[in-house]
Amino acid sequence: MGLSLHRGQKKNWMNVFILANKEICKRKHSPREKYVGELISDSEADVREEDSYLFDLDNKDGEVYCIDARFYGNISRFINHLCEPNLIPVRVFMSHQDLRFPRIAFFSTRRIEAGEEIG
Repeated sequence: MGLSLHRGQKKNWMNVFILANKEICKRKHSPREKYVGELISDSEADVREEDSYLFDLDNKDGEVYCIDARFYGNISRFINHLCEPNLIPVRVFMSHQDLRFPRIAFFSTRRIEAGEEIG
């Protein structure tokens, strides 16, 4: 898929980050990764010790859910915040239309060159 994990010091703290090994998106809005993990309630997320891998699903109606990629997931759990992001998260519905449980897919905001951090 053209991505690799790296560990290093960035801005005075250790971090795990993803780099593109080659040009991976030739144009804007290309699909990249799905955020995968355990679906949990917001109240369960509040009692978990580690929140680095939580993705809030921001349901406006009713109970709020999160995807927790701490214990299992894919490379997308290492996507970090960037001040000038090259990915955006998008709520997608593939096998159902229940608005409480979207899948999260990341799409490119622009062309992504080899050696760039993904985020």
